[in-house]
Amino acid sequence: MAARAGGVRLVLGWVPGPAPDLDPDAFADIRTVVGGPGARVLIEAGHAHRVPARPLRGSGPARRSAAAGPAARHRRPRRRR
Repeated sequence: MAARAGGVRLVLGWVPGPAPDLDPDAFADIRTVVGGPGARVLIEAGHAHRVPARPLRGSGPARRSAAAGPAARHRRPRRRR
């Protein structure tokens, strides 16, 4: 379906293992945020690229799974020690 539509970009989260049904040539661009063994195979083959991201710390229990990448505009001021 992505190959027929053309120009489809894919963002992957955690990929725990190989994804034999995923055709990387069907997508214009593949990015991965979290990685995993399955994503590593795509990255090493040159089909996918990592998006630099880091976990947000101190953002409360409901936001522990959030990540900030280059698109994040607001930065919290650093605490003085």
